[in-house]
Amino acid sequence: MESISELFGNRVREYRSLRGLSQEQLALRANINVSFLGQIERGGKKPTIDTIDKLLTALDVKYAEFFDFDSDAGSQKSTDLIDKITYELQMRTSGEQQLVYDIMRRIFIYNDFTVQSK
Repeated sequence: MESISELFGNRVREYRSLRGLSQEQLALRANINVSFLGQIERGGKKPTIDTIDKLLTALDVKYAEFFDFDSDAGSQKSTDLIDKITYELQMRTSGEQQLVYDIMRRIFIYNDFTVQSK
């Protein structure tokens, strides 16, 4: 049976992977040392409550969802990509967000046009 430290570390790794983040990127976003993050993911270190809060905030995951060890972290795969896009857009200016929206919209219009003409 896995210890709580191992369960927690595996869960951090799962969510980090789902978010497409490297250990370095997550450590930077959570403002923790990358080697400490690696030790947490391997179950070798026990993070404080403050560190847990930093990690879950950086991973943009709710506590209840994260600590539901009976569910698969990837069970909401239909929203994973939307979550990644949303996470990335939150860190951008409104002008950059508008640009991404305009590009996306044009791609969809083009795609709809090409599908209809087939």
